[in-house]
Amino acid sequence: VPVDSGVGQAWLFAFITQLIVLAVGVTLPFTLIGLVMLATSGGDPWMFLGRAAGWLIGGIIFLMLGAVLWGLVAHGMLRITGGCAHGLGRTYQAILYASGAHAPVGVPCIGPSCGVYLIWIWWLVSAILMTCEGQRVRGGRATLCVGLFPVGMVALVIAAYLGFVFYIIGQTRTASAAFTAMGYQPTSEASSARHCSGVRIASD
Repeated sequence: VPVDSGVGQAWLFAFITQLIVLAVGVTLPFTLIGLVMLATSGGDPWMFLGRAAGWLIGGIIFLMLGAVLWGLVAHGMLRITGGCAHGLGRTYQAILYASGAHAPVGVPCIGPSCGVYLIWIWWLVSAILMTCEGQRVRGGRATLCVGLFPVGMVALVIAAYLGFVFYIIGQTRTASAAFTAMGYQPTSEASSARHCSGVRIASD
């Protein structure tokens, strides 16, 4: 990519690429299911059509916003760790043009279901290699600077998920202990009542 090329072209490339990927890989299957249901008057077609639109719009917003934050963090780290040859636009070019590696997610059904968990790694590797060449930095520093944001986000999501799971487990154990205690209490009271009645009968 020429140094003097505009960063707007990179944004346009990333936008069109991700639009096609999401439209073919995610939106198309939901749309086809919805249209079949609409033609056969079966099920709820509007739910699938709504999901198709939601995945397309939400996915584009998520990816573009993620690219904005990714570029800022990566370039900030490059500046902090020793500087780089070019400005923020060059870092964005590396990340945005590397988004072409996300294309396998566009395989209908299979891509979104299986590839989305791993394909982002190839996007990351491509962005690191482009940053090495574009900003004239070594591989180790490019890996640290470019990889910090996506790896950090994945670690944050995993930590949040594990925290949620342990919270649910804790709440379940607490509720189970409370129900168990409530279950024993009537039995104890009934035993005490029978014991008192027996004592009264014996006294009589």
